Amino acid sequence: MTVQQWLNNNGTYADGLKLYEGFKNHNKNLLRNFKRKKSPVNLQKLIYELKKLDNKPKPKPKIKVKRVVVNAAPTQEQIVQQEVESYTKKQSVWFHQLPEALHPTLLEANHTFKEKCMLKVQLNNQPIDAVDVCNQIQIQINKLTKANTLAWSKIDYYLKFRQLPQPPKDPLEDLTGAQLIRKEQNTYSSISRLNKRIATNTEKLKTAKDKKTINKLNRSIELAKSNLLTKEELLQNIKQLIDGQ
Repeated sequence: MTVQQWLNNNGTYADGLKLYEGFKNHNKNLLRNFKRKKSPVNLQKLIYELKKLDNKPKPKPKIKVKRVVVNAAPTQEQIVQQEVESYTKKQSVWFHQLPEALHPTLLEANHTFKEKCMLKVQLNNQPIDAVDVCNQIQIQINKLTKANTLAWSKIDYYLKFRQLPQPPKDPLEDLTGAQLIRKEQNTYSSISRLNKRIATNTEKLKTAKDKKTINKLNRSIELAKSNLLTKEELLQNIKQLIDGQ
């Protein structure tokens, strides 16, 4: 029974005493006086005290707040170290597990990975406006990634089949003289297109004002330069084969 129900239903004096005694903050002296004698004065006093206690604001429950400790963000050096440790655990291959012919390959795999990690640190530490430098670093990272993947593919092949992987055959060796000449002409055309693309984007870069456009043009130029080196190397190989025939 609540105080309001007791008042509405004209509850008994005894029930009123129980309600009053149920409040933790009741006055013990008053309670003793109320219990000594039921009288109109005590009843009115009891009603007054019950209303007063019932209308008091309830204490707000205490809410426990769990403290969460946020660790400081790791430095770039720590990130690289973690990546190296993870890589070492994943690729835990030792020289004694491989034939001597693959020892340089394992060295290359480990070297290219660590070199790539250090370049990532350099890339992240570059200022926002160092677009050219960032593009150059990104190209180096891509080359190292390809070299690392190739090295591990050779090692994985040996670990799986217990034999040395066959060196990839040069597709140019199967071409006839006429096909080599056609390949040479196509390569010349590709080199010409790449040079034109580099020149066009370089001119656009001189008048570009939007930062997004500038970054896009710089990336396109660096990619074209990288492809140009590949095509020039291919052209040199084709010429050597043609001269040897």
